[in-house]
Amino acid sequence: MKLLIVSLALFLSAGCQTTAPRAPAKPGAYTTYEHEMLKAWEGAGKKFEAGEYREALESYQKFMDQYPYSRWNTMAYYFLGECHERLRDYQQARILYRSVMDKYPGSVWADLARDRMMQLP
Repeated sequence: MKLLIVSLALFLSAGCQTTAPRAPAKPGAYTTYEHEMLKAWEGAGKKFEAGEYREALESYQKFMDQYPYSRWNTMAYYFLGECHERLRDYQQARILYRSVMDKYPGSVWADLARDRMMQLP
């Protein structure tokens, strides 16, 4: 829970940055599993920020497949929707935004998904 709060705080304070917080400087602070998860998340975020939306789609989906219980899956669903929106696949974007709203009601991401969905053509 603490990692999700830190991630969300960084996201909001960084002007909608899409990458998770960097691993701490203290060696061994994260397990190998957590470190690999961070690398996968950051890789997807970098592709999204670079405008490589098809590649970002694949990376976010792979992230969710590899880490099905990650706290970041809420964000991954949201960014999958944004990738589809930016690729002008509005039907799939709606489906994913609706998934965020249904699976994570009351979350900041559900609110963001609702706002994005209302702006779709």
